[in-house]
Amino acid sequence: MSRRKQQGFNSPFAGLKLKVEPPKQPPAPARPPPPSRKKASAANEEARQFLEALDGVTPLTRRKELPPELPRLQAQVVNEEAEAFAQLNDLVSERGDFTLEETASSVEGHAPGVDPRLVRALKRGDHPVTAELDLHGLSRDAARAAVERFLSEARRAGRRCVLLVHGRGLHSEQQLPVLKAQLPGWLQQGRMGRLVLAFCTARSEHGGAGALYVLLRK
Repeated sequence: MSRRKQQGFNSPFAGLKLKVEPPKQPPAPARPPPPSRKKASAANEEARQFLEALDGVTPLTRRKELPPELPRLQAQVVNEEAEAFAQLNDLVSERGDFTLEETASSVEGHAPGVDPRLVRALKRGDHPVTAELDLHGLSRDAARAAVERFLSEARRAGRRCVLLVHGRGLHSEQQLPVLKAQLPGWLQQGRMGRLVLAFCTARSEHGGAGALYVLLRK
């Protein structure tokens, strides 16, 4: 029995090595950036300041502990009414001889045409005092010059009601109230008379018989 000669097959790619790559993985999701240190620091600082502001604050528990507001509102209405009288009298008053009334303990005067209600409001203290001049220790001439300068500056500054403290004359020669007697005349005459709308003896809390309220023209 004859043997057949085994013949090999022709394999042209036998020496070629194939490189198999693994399947590609999908990209990982991007991580959010970490919070900014500056923003976190600013938020912490705001929280700290808020807590400091609340330190010592007592919660309001009972409404009845609040102070009543009614008296302050009433005073404000009275002042506005007195100011309306003053503005009206600025329009109708003419400069000239003042009406003057004096007693042993008080004095009051007003320009012609001034509504009597304005003087009553001034005597009650409805107009708040916005400036004060103390004349203690001044001679007659020095006091007059000081009063004229003071009233001029007060009017330029838009002040309405001012206080002149002249004293009672207890420390003057022969204990005579020289300035107290002179002031009403000064306030009616010359340049001062053109600045003043009304004046009267002050209330006790502002010096009583030792001081004068002076209401200036606008």
